Amino acid sequence: MNLASLLLLLMFLTISYCSKSQVSKDQIKLNTLHQKTETIRHTLGFYYKSYYAKIEATDETLEKRDYQNKIDSLDKLTDINNNEELLIDLKFVKTHLSSPISLHALLYRLERREGLNYYKEIYSLFNSLNPALKKTEKGVELKEALLNFKNSSVGKMAPDFSVEDIKNNELVLSSFRNKKYVLLDFWASWCVPCRQDFSFMKEIYQKYNSKDLEIINISRDENNELWKRAIENDSIGMWRHFSLKENKSSVEKLFFVTAIPVKILINKEGIIIGRWRGSGEENIAAIRKSLRETFME
Repeated sequence: MNLASLLLLLMFLTISYCSKSQVSKDQIKLNTLHQKTETIRHTLGFYYKSYYAKIEATDETLEKRDYQNKIDSLDKLTDINNNEELLIDLKFVKTHLSSPISLHALLYRLERREGLNYYKEIYSLFNSLNPALKKTEKGVELKEALLNFKNSSVGKMAPDFSVEDIKNNELVLSSFRNKKYVLLDFWASWCVPCRQDFSFMKEIYQKYNSKDLEIINISRDENNELWKRAIENDSIGMWRHFSLKENKSSVEKLFFVTAIPVKILINKEGIIIGRWRGSGEENIAAIRKSLRETFME
């Protein structure tokens, strides 16, 4: 190796080292800013574990209900804490527009529940990032995620898909247009909150199917047998089902589903009129309200 080549190699290694060093410093800085929210998260985690253990340990209905109410209160505190951490991250990004850590922070927050209400802020910050950063693999991923988020939000035309359902029949979302309301439910057999919602979903299916409501369950299952067994055991074979794995489908990406359960209500015109992430009484109440308004009850 000649001297010129050696100097170029040393320059590259120095730049690479400095870049990695700066990334480490930025990560440490952000971790330090998270100290308070992390402490709260660990404390909440302790109480979650305690209350779930107490629910398992008692057969008393009233006691179970009391502990579940406490868990619901923890959920609200968790949401507040996560939202506080998101605001910390957004503030960090504003002053670190050339840091890869900012890129990771924006993508992480967009994919989480608390990010649903901050699309405009995240989109604006992404556009303000260093142009070179936006061209990286992670930058392209964030750009695509922002687009999918926007295109699958309430008020938008639902992205179309064509798959094969559990009965080997073709299932095309747009084929329901001008005929049916559609409730998409992203779930998996191993997802306890997903399956806890099925009693509620059976109720609304029985009530509104005659009024043109169709339910399509979209499974994340990797194991076909477990998927099919769950459908049989939970007696939900009356509505439509398809597997993401079996169809090698990108439907989750199109609808920006990063965690389950997620339910999306689509009207007869193909417009998304409701979107809910997670489980629990608040979501069930919100879905009931949306259906009452949709069917003008």
